[in-house]
Amino acid sequence: MKKFLRNHPDIVLIILAVFFLGAILAYFTWGIGDVIVAVNMALKPAPENQSTGFNLQGAAALDLHGLAQQQ
Repeated sequence: MKKFLRNHPDIVLIILAVFFLGAILAYFTWGIGDVIVAVNMALKPAPENQSTGFNLQGAAALDLHGLAQQQ
């Protein structure tokens, strides 16, 4: 193995460079895909039947007495 590395260092360097560039390209495309999905979800409008605010009337109607124990 040492003879091969000493006799053909250019081939070894080219193989390593292609491998690392492929890994960098794979991580880059994976990250770009995640960014595209996040932007798409952020720009998608909310459904009409779903409330985006806080329901004050529903919160006022809650009866929470007796849930917390007094010490």
